[in-house]
Amino acid sequence: MKKDTTIFQSNTVLTADNLALVTDLTSGFSQEQAKQIGYDVVNLSVNLNYGGQEVSFTEGNDKNDEFYARLADPKITGAKTGSSIEGFLDVFERRLREGKLVVYLGVTDSLSEGTRNAALTAKQMIADEYPELNAEQIILTPPTHCIAGGLGLTLRMIQSWLFSGEPRTLDALKQKVEYMGDHMAHIFTLFSYDFMKNSGRFSSTKDQLKIALAKTMKIYPVMLSPRNGPLQPTWRKVRGDRNLLNAFIDIYAETAVDPEQGEVEIDYSGISSNDNVAYCKAEELRKALRARFPGVKIRMAQTAPSVGCHVGPDEMSFFFIQRDIRPDMLD
Repeated sequence: MKKDTTIFQSNTVLTADNLALVTDLTSGFSQEQAKQIGYDVVNLSVNLNYGGQEVSFTEGNDKNDEFYARLADPKITGAKTGSSIEGFLDVFERRLREGKLVVYLGVTDSLSEGTRNAALTAKQMIADEYPELNAEQIILTPPTHCIAGGLGLTLRMIQSWLFSGEPRTLDALKQKVEYMGDHMAHIFTLFSYDFMKNSGRFSSTKDQLKIALAKTMKIYPVMLSPRNGPLQPTWRKVRGDRNLLNAFIDIYAETAVDPEQGEVEIDYSGISSNDNVAYCKAEELRKALRARFPGVKIRMAQTAPSVGCHVGPDEMSFFFIQRDIRPDMLD
């Protein structure tokens, strides 16, 4: 039986009994991980183009090594994420019938418009079919401006903040989500361009010459994701493995809100093995960051397939809260 519809005001105090936090698999959470910290997760799928044929890989964030082994196959020429309206319908309706405020926090819409549109479509379908559930008012979909581990770290920090003991209101939650999205640093690098080349992202002769030079001289791009818009191709160029790790740590030291006691996430795409250079470099970054800042809280995780299908199996990323607001776009 449905509970009476609750009217949520800006000063409503949020509790585990009246709030349902929802995300999707771009967060990097498995279903079990999400359940442990109080999130519902909507499943996604990743479709791989293998030798001209589309192969569907159902993402669950619990078989990522299998996915990345497939993604490294030279016959893979592209991949895309698929989102299911039915998945959102199931979670949204179930939580509404429990009388809860539903807050969906997913990947930024500038990079995954299809996933966000699926959530918005599900919200509208429920509002049209079950007006008594008041879906238009109590399903919230605030933009997070985050992707990959930036979204995962945001979700963990928001959940911890919500239930830290001090009462949190609906208005405060909206402000917190906005703050996190504005200040969450998203920094990336690539250790190989093979996937980008196979998928057609780097196809011109000029691109091929740049790739050959970068591999020979160990020149790595340092890329940023602004709040709105696509991943920026190159922000800095760093030569040498040691200089790359130092560049990441220096950026953290110079821009983080609290470098000594901060919270960061380091992600890697590809298999969780010493055979994967991205995994090894992520581990080296973790150790170097810990040596310089002993009090920092570090989480290392594998990039979710729904994000990995865009960057390939040789990427490392770094996320933390910055003092200044991230730019919308870079010059």
